[in-house]
Amino acid sequence: KHFTLSPSLTYNEDWYLSTIEKKYDATNDSVITDTIQGFRAGRDFLVAASLNTRIYGMVQMKKGKIAAFRHVMSPTLSYGYRPDFSDPSFNYYKEYQTDAQGNVAKYSIFETGIYGGPPSGKYGIIGFNLDNNLEMKTRTVTDSSVNLKKIKLFESLSAGVSYNTALDSLQWSNINVNGRTILFERVNVNLSGSFDPYISNSEGIRINTSELSENNRLA
Repeated sequence: KHFTLSPSLTYNEDWYLSTIEKKYDATNDSVITDTIQGFRAGRDFLVAASLNTRIYGMVQMKKGKIAAFRHVMSPTLSYGYRPDFSDPSFNYYKEYQTDAQGNVAKYSIFETGIYGGPPSGKYGIIGFNLDNNLEMKTRTVTDSSVNLKKIKLFESLSAGVSYNTALDSLQWSNINVNGRTILFERVNVNLSGSFDPYISNSEGIRINTSELSENNRLA
């Protein structure tokens, strides 16, 4: 009654009449790419779900020009999962020697195809977003009536963040904030910002230490 659950399943299947195979040629110190003829299908899927609701708040004023404030919060919790299609069990990716030192790299047997093939890397994202709408009603009193007018203070003010369960570090995404409103019923104002929850080292590279824990340590 008060919550909306939206599950989804995205399935992709690409058909190819050939794939590739890479191997190292020690005589010429080079990598040879062979084309293997034959039908192969690349399949991948993504499972996702979102849960959202709305929370209403109202403050009414009995006197004065301001009649009421109305606040609507719309929180959304989401989750998406996709396995790692470069895992050997799917047989979509292989390894090959790249040089005389014996270094090894991974490649997709579909990488020369028009659609590229199933993606590599495990995906497991938990997301949270909170959207806010804030309105005000003004009151104009005349001898014969009371006129109410609705004014949108913020048509939308949202903040969102996600957590990647598939990573072993830097799991939190940036905190993204977006807002929009209309001033004087004529001017559209859009706001946006992004805040990194992690600190960076002297070279400007993000490290697995949050701003909050760093501030507590310095304090």
